[in-house]
Amino acid sequence: MAKSLSMDVIAEGVETDAEREFLQSVGCTCYQGYLFYRPMAAADIDLLLKRDGGQAGVMHEK
Repeated sequence: MAKSLSMDVIAEGVETDAEREFLQSVGCTCYQGYLFYRPMAAADIDLLLKRDGGQAGVMHEK
């Protein structure tokens, strides 16, 4: 439905590669969850983003 409305959807709560692979197979390209990072303190997030140039946990798909 989102695609027909030209909307992006973010799948939340992705915890395993199998879940991510399933989402990919049905056309989902944006997801978040424990698979990528566990909850962390704000200070740790700041360090993570500085270390990774703002791309922490970002997966680019072609």
